[in-house]
Amino acid sequence: GIPIDIGDNTVINNIIDFTFGNFADDTGTQHINFNVVGTGPFGRQKITVPNENVSLLSFADSFITLQANDLKFTEDKLALEEIYTNDVEQRLLDGSAVNLDEEFARLIEFERAYTSSARIVEVIDDLFNQLLNSV
Repeated sequence: GIPIDIGDNTVINNIIDFTFGNFADDTGTQHINFNVVGTGPFGRQKITVPNENVSLLSFADSFITLQANDLKFTEDKLALEEIYTNDVEQRLLDGSAVNLDEEFARLIEFERAYTSSARIVEVIDDLFNQLLNSV
């Protein structure tokens, strides 16, 4: 987007110029009062006003209503995107997570197998020593 500096009142001036018809386009064509097209910070807002004999108060109300609707839509979309993000993250964790119960059971099996193997090696070592001592 177009950067807006702190203290820059260009956006406000453009809105006021559009509102009161003080804005002319590149060809010099003057805009009508309460212009409803090309407002907003980047000139992309369009407000539907029922007729041209509208008061500044009703124009401002329409403009604020549009902004409130945009905010609500954006907040709803953000909430939905957060739900999607959380769902994807949970699926990723579920797919790559380790089942601790299974891993502890395997650890106990390996520990018992190691203990048994160590005992077998110890018995064989004793038998070998007895064999060597008998010779």
